[in-house]
Amino acid sequence: PLDDNPTSWTADPTINPYYWGNQAPIGDASPCGSSGINSANITHPLKERFGNGLACYNSDPRAMADDDNKTAPQLTQRVEYAHRLATRTIEYMAYAKAQGKNFYIGVGIRKPHLPWRHPKEFWDLYEGKTLSTAKHQTIGENITTLAFERNGGQGYSGTFNGLKFGESPDHNDGLNAIPEELQAGLRRGYYASISFMDHEVGRVLDELDTMGFTSNTAVLFHADHGWKLGEHGDWSKCTNWELDARVPLIIRAPWITASVGKATLAIAELIDIFPTLVDLAGLPQPE
Repeated sequence: PLDDNPTSWTADPTINPYYWGNQAPIGDASPCGSSGINSANITHPLKERFGNGLACYNSDPRAMADDDNKTAPQLTQRVEYAHRLATRTIEYMAYAKAQGKNFYIGVGIRKPHLPWRHPKEFWDLYEGKTLSTAKHQTIGENITTLAFERNGGQGYSGTFNGLKFGESPDHNDGLNAIPEELQAGLRRGYYASISFMDHEVGRVLDELDTMGFTSNTAVLFHADHGWKLGEHGDWSKCTNWELDARVPLIIRAPWITASVGKATLAIAELIDIFPTLVDLAGLPQPE
């Protein structure tokens, strides 16, 4: 059920990303156990799927190896999926350059999607750092509960350091709010996952530069949704509040010099991405 339809990709097996997914294209490598935040005493909707690995690091020395078994299922891989994906992307760019052809590559890096799992070096980036937690951890009394949806992500309840807690919009279930120490640890996992993703994006952009593509290649970076990290007592994405609906959207098209380094407050939608890229490529818009 997680697979993309192979017919939606190029039929050339040299550059078809389906061939190395082997029926599990976006899974994580083997679980990283009790590293990071040990959630053994925490219950949540995704417990069965993610076990204790909600915020954890992978200390396997091959987690970021540049070689991997392309035909083995992802769930048996030691190399993290995001690193494998960046490596494949670099291979595809080299293939396009060797063929002397224009190219389009869509790179879907999964992080910082749950579980917040990453190589240990990114967890260590935040060692000893003071990580703030949400300023407003309840919803206002004048806000209808219809605007609040704690869906699927991390509806936490359980015990942490002997303290029973439960997540709710106003903590009216007789339990304590999620302890600040646990919140900070979860944020550390989220931030480390973003740093991991940023590193892999950087690998691709560096190679774009090395191959001489930077000046004539449009690059568009975006996410699919936002996420709340304890704001309004929520740890998920399913509201129409700004934290859930707003995403990063960065476009680099060096030949449009008037927009270089500029930001805009104009409203944009992700549905606009495809026609924008078609326009930047100088291609006719499809009917």
